[in-house]
Amino acid sequence: MQVSLSICEIGSCFLKPGSPVVNITRDMLKETPVLDSVVEETLHLTSAPILIRAVLENLSLKMANGREYTIRKGDRVALFPHVAVQMDPEVHPEPHSFKYDRFLNQGGTKKDFYKNGKKLKYFNMPWGAGISICPGCFFAVNEIKLFVFLISCWFHLIYIKVESSILTFSKHLSLIFSD
Repeated sequence: MQVSLSICEIGSCFLKPGSPVVNITRDMLKETPVLDSVVEETLHLTSAPILIRAVLENLSLKMANGREYTIRKGDRVALFPHVAVQMDPEVHPEPHSFKYDRFLNQGGTKKDFYKNGKKLKYFNMPWGAGISICPGCFFAVNEIKLFVFLISCWFHLIYIKVESSILTFSKHLSLIFSD
């Protein structure tokens, strides 16, 4: 129940047709730690980033299992770090479970992540990392947060726990769970 209450951290509302326009500022979107954690957790579970690099000199790439690969200058290397960090149970306990507060400390501040006692700079990479991070990631995250906020204001959402996972759609745009 805490998730549904915290999604409207910006303000509690349910809008009706003819309601005044809701003005949501960037500063308001920056003050939503629980929603930030929910978005980050969703991206943690669903994104699959690829980092592509140009090889500038001949090198030998050693893998964790001991295998070694020779890479030539001019080659392109595609790295798939999703499994390495995002799904590492040492970094993220129960990495395949949705935990809305995974990225929050008890007081609601951003959490730091460690591996082998070292603080990780990149613990979740849905947008890439380093100098090649997606330049639109901050805009995209704000758009996602704005979408969640507006949907939660304009529609009355309820959680229905059912045994079946089959969804059908009615002409009224509501979700109907059926067995």
